[in-house]
Amino acid sequence: MNKVIIIGNISNDLELKETANTLILKLSIATNRKYKKDEKLIEEVEFSPVVFFGKTAETINKYFKKGDKICIEGRLKTNKWETENGEKRYRMEIIGEKFEFVGSNKKSSQEKASGEERKVPQDEISVNDVPF
Repeated sequence: MNKVIIIGNISNDLELKETANTLILKLSIATNRKYKKDEKLIEEVEFSPVVFFGKTAETINKYFKKGDKICIEGRLKTNKWETENGEKRYRMEIIGEKFEFVGSNKKSSQEKASGEERKVPQDEISVNDVPF
């Protein structure tokens, strides 16, 4: 089984490209790992390249930006090529298939473009207001 689920922050500006057949969105996800080594706390940051296609690419580009937290589900793919010098190169990336919003992304796509932040009402909800 080839399945990846990763939660992290988008670490670059989104790169949306349109081909004759589909939309392609490239981004990078930053994840943190903390552990102790010799009584010292170590923090590592891993940057994972992710590619989305089609309608999913369009939706992510509309609602997310650099710094936003996102949950991605997909699969690993290794790209292989050879340089002009005959050296073999490999690059692993995540092919995104699904995503979920994590936390609260403060700005919608319209606000992202205009730079204005939308005011969200902070009303209390009573148990009596819930219809079930």
